[in-house]
Amino acid sequence: MLELQQCEFQCEIPPTELTVCLQYDDDLSCRSFNITEKVTISGKVDSWRDGDTCGHTWYDGQFKEQVFRNLTCPSEWCPMQCEVEETLKCTNLDDPSNNVITFWIYFALRMSASFFLASSFTMMVETSSKTLLQDLKELVTKVEIDLFLVMMLLLGCNWGFIESYLFVFLKELNAPNYLLGLTMTVGCLVGIPVMFVADWVVRMLGRPVIFIISFFTYTLRHFGYAYMANPWMVFPFEVLEVFTFQLMWVAGVTYCPVLAPKGLLATMTGLVGCTHYSLGRGVGSLLGGYLITVFGLPGAFRTFGLISLTSGVLYVLLHFCFLKKRLAAKEEENAENKEIEDKEEGKPMLEETCPAAIVLPATTANSRHTPDSTSTSTSL
Repeated sequence: MLELQQCEFQCEIPPTELTVCLQYDDDLSCRSFNITEKVTISGKVDSWRDGDTCGHTWYDGQFKEQVFRNLTCPSEWCPMQCEVEETLKCTNLDDPSNNVITFWIYFALRMSASFFLASSFTMMVETSSKTLLQDLKELVTKVEIDLFLVMMLLLGCNWGFIESYLFVFLKELNAPNYLLGLTMTVGCLVGIPVMFVADWVVRMLGRPVIFIISFFTYTLRHFGYAYMANPWMVFPFEVLEVFTFQLMWVAGVTYCPVLAPKGLLATMTGLVGCTHYSLGRGVGSLLGGYLITVFGLPGAFRTFGLISLTSGVLYVLLHFCFLKKRLAAKEEENAENKEIEDKEEGKPMLEETCPAAIVLPATTANSRHTPDSTSTSTSL
């Protein structure tokens, strides 16, 4: 039902009656009503909201069992304003209680998904015989591991902010929906061939250099997005994802065996994955939302650009002034331990085979007393 009530004419000398005309094909049927009457016309009503403006679209009106296409008021010289019946208020379309329920359902599902994603990293290597708290204590009491985790957290914040708000920014630039999907497609397609040579690149450049490149590449991406006027300009910056995602993660994962104490490689790998993909992404999204509220989307991207630039410079100073020697000593220690383990694994094989090679000829010769047997034993 569409109910017009409390109608008022917006002119100095208003007419005494309200005239409403319903059009059916080429026929125009008009009927006059008293201004104080409530005019009720059956039909379909769609409610819509545009920002703070609420409205209703009325169509397929029915009057005296006929369906009409249009409703007009011929008194064009005197505009009329009516109130719509209360049941059509747009507040029913945007029930805050429904938003709260939706948010908490999404939050629970998203946290569960993040938990299982992060725990999957611990399935790659050997497990420790100690408790989880003992393992974590042994890890976080080492300075080089703490700095590595802080670095992965900062990189995760940058990644989480872009993942959460880049599409929002592109929509503000009136990007079509298919362009949003293309941004992910381009990043993945470029990253596939890079993964085949990622190990070689990491060995040639070194892991610290990859991390430094990642920070400065994030800086370039953030400032590029901030000053982007055309949404199609996003693709050159998406190509740079090979440095901030694929190569960075290969360098991070292969860094874990270097830093992890013996027996804690699984815990170390899982902790790094959680720090980057869960904690870092969450902090980046939360901080990004606050910055967007204060500075707007372009300002938030510029702020994150400054954060990544500062982080990159600090990591350069820390690495070359403090970490480089400690990490070199750690890698040398790991190489020595591996060499010792290899020798210990090979020692029992020598003890079993060498005596047999010496004793077997004499034993065989004495027992068989044949030249052929002696000859065979000698060849052994």
